[in-house]
Amino acid sequence: MLTLKDFQPYQLDNLVRMGPKNDGGYIVPENYKSKVLISFGLGNNWDFEKSMIKKGQISKYVIFDHTVDLSLLLKSIFSSLKSKQNIYIFVFKIKVFLLYFKDFIILKNLHIKKKVVARKYDFNSTDLREIMKTFTEGSKNIFLKCDIDNGEYDIINDIILFNHKIEVLVIEFHDIIERKIEFKNCLEKLKKHYSLVHSHANNYSFTDDLGIPNVCEFTFVKKSSHKLPKKVKQLPVLGLDAPCSPLRPEIRMVFK
Repeated sequence: MLTLKDFQPYQLDNLVRMGPKNDGGYIVPENYKSKVLISFGLGNNWDFEKSMIKKGQISKYVIFDHTVDLSLLLKSIFSSLKSKQNIYIFVFKIKVFLLYFKDFIILKNLHIKKKVVARKYDFNSTDLREIMKTFTEGSKNIFLKCDIDNGEYDIINDIILFNHKIEVLVIEFHDIIERKIEFKNCLEKLKKHYSLVHSHANNYSFTDDLGIPNVCEFTFVKKSSHKLPKKVKQLPVLGLDAPCSPLRPEIRMVFK
């Protein structure tokens, strides 16, 4: 049975927030350094990846997302013009287009327009085995970020397969309440190799009667890297966390 205690992280004192203040920001160990960040999920915000570069925690990043590219961003701008959307939305879409052009076309950071799946089935898809072979050869301390809207459930076994290379994992689980059994199974698999050091409920979604969040962000570190005797008593952490939506109150988790 899934309970709120399953979300309770160990206390790791050197955690920092990287990326945006609100949605898209994640909590990571401050002293962590890696050659490469493998990132699943781009959307319209890659400030997390850029901030990891800026702080010197990674040397490069590779992002996988099949739902966006330069042409799709441009189409979205024209669609806003035709439908006469709010001017702020229109300006935001232009800003995203220009940032994408700068970061991935001019500066040549890597965005691979492929869907991440359990097993590659065509040219437009890829899997963790292929990614690790192609982009992380020789690297043993990979940082993995995963935010792929329910696709995370399908790749947990592959993440475990490469636990000897993946040192830190940031992952967001979706539809937790509907998929409680599957989610708990994934959590138990991860906890065999990793220590949960942070949890943050996404307040764009909701909780059930037991206070279990339907969408939640997690940070895991390899068990072999840390000895963590104490657990956090309540979340969010003041000064570290911020609501995904600034227009809604944070979802509190109190562990008894």
